[in-house]
Amino acid sequence: MVISVAPCPYQRARYEDECSKANRYIFVPWNGILTLIIPDLRSSLPAGVTVWLRITRITIPHGASGLILLHPYPIWINNDYAKVHDGSLYIRVTEQDMANGFIKIEYLAILRLRQRDLAKMKTLAIYSQTQLASTIEKTTVITADFVIVGGGTAGCVLAARLAERGFETLLISSGSNDTSNPMMRQKSEFARLQRTLFFKHYLPSNASPNLNNRTLDAIVWKTLGGNSVNGGGMERMMANDWNSFVDATRDTSFHHENMSRYYKMVENFTSTDSSLVSNIHGNNGPIKITQAHDTIFKEVWKNVAHELNEAFSEDLADNMDHGLSFEPSSYTDGLRSWSGDAYLTPNIAKYPNLKVMTSTTAIKFNLNEITKRIDNILFLSFDGFFYGVAKKEYILSAGTFYSPHILMLSGIGDPEILQKHQIPVKHELRQVGKHMMDNGAIIVRYKTENLPINQSIPVGLVNTQLPTTHINPDMFFMLKMDVQSKSLNVLIFNASPKSTVGSISLHKADPLTPPKITLDYLKDKQDLQTFIDSIHYESQTQDEKMNYNCLI
Repeated sequence: MVISVAPCPYQRARYEDECSKANRYIFVPWNGILTLIIPDLRSSLPAGVTVWLRITRITIPHGASGLILLHPYPIWINNDYAKVHDGSLYIRVTEQDMANGFIKIEYLAILRLRQRDLAKMKTLAIYSQTQLASTIEKTTVITADFVIVGGGTAGCVLAARLAERGFETLLISSGSNDTSNPMMRQKSEFARLQRTLFFKHYLPSNASPNLNNRTLDAIVWKTLGGNSVNGGGMERMMANDWNSFVDATRDTSFHHENMSRYYKMVENFTSTDSSLVSNIHGNNGPIKITQAHDTIFKEVWKNVAHELNEAFSEDLADNMDHGLSFEPSSYTDGLRSWSGDAYLTPNIAKYPNLKVMTSTTAIKFNLNEITKRIDNILFLSFDGFFYGVAKKEYILSAGTFYSPHILMLSGIGDPEILQKHQIPVKHELRQVGKHMMDNGAIIVRYKTENLPINQSIPVGLVNTQLPTTHINPDMFFMLKMDVQSKSLNVLIFNASPKSTVGSISLHKADPLTPPKITLDYLKDKQDLQTFIDSIHYESQTQDEKMNYNCLI
């Protein structure tokens, strides 16, 4: 038998001792069909005999080293007539398959298990594409006051705060607990972390017509804390942004002065400038934030602001929330502070009413069509299938891509999309997954020497064409030095995008297939012009005004 289509290139077999860090699922193949070449046995088969193709687990010794590869354990296949027996999947090989000389398999999902986890498995789950229901008779029920789906930035904070207040809290996360891993903690390891695939969800997007049909990979970290694992920049929403919330909701509690209380509750702020005294930030919150100060470059940046007729401030969180300034960082002494570590990890040991289940897959909410209330959420972990039941509320905090994905798998969304994938419509909500917005960003790189930025992070929030006010910025940019390559990287963001960037939909009606993502930046030509204007504007900050050699 010959495999003529390779598995997903973003997946590879992993060793047993790597399992705690690895992606648990392999999709064979990714977004395509696996073709197996088979012999024609029709003339030699006795009458009434049916041929079945067995898909099973294996254990592969790794040469003389003694290492053992993980057990690939088949758990789902896109075949409504698949059978399960003795830990294996079976699919029927028809006469037509033998006449063709091949059999095609669409979406085979495999779970990688360690030996001790494999020993726990007593039966095998098969999903029906139309029903998404488990054939396992026993499913464990976990009841809590609050069930939080998603262990990202917000999910970790919510779980910790609810547990502090005495509520029984269940947090389920697809990511693992990697808070002690140096790649997560150390600033010096961030570049290596970005190149490491097994901490990421694999989320390719469709081709973008306005980007010459390029595809963009969306980075979503598969670890507790989610995308609070990032480059470290800590920037508040500006007053005008919060005012738009007030206008949209008619809720004055979103006013920026009120919201600043919550920012302070998060922050444990320090500055490397001992003379800086500020009551803007909090000093007792869980997240350590450091404002790195450089005396020389502060004067350089202030002069640039003067030459460009822009306001200058020490911190955009102050009363002057536009112009040129400096950005605080979630790195302190080279170590990251993030929600998975600062909020959640200490509380797991402290509060017995907090239960955190990592490396899980949320399958669907079971919605009562009559009452329009959630009965439970079905999810899968190494230990089997579970129902999470909330006595008070379910909180969906699975992020931009996975929150709409879970809703659609639960029958909540646009009926046209759900019916296309044979998912029963439990509640019509046509805007699920629609109208996704994003700023978009580009990077301009300069070769430079002797630019004394050091650890400070110069930033600007400006209007590229008009005098900047607090209501009209269209460009946000930051400067970061790469000392090793002697390069200055200027990250430019569209501060006021006009385009609806894209949408989230379904590839398949199964929870192990990632969502279908459409990212189409620059649909509105004004967004393209904004980036062009931003490059021209930013280049003014790199000329002789800075009194340093910055050569493109």
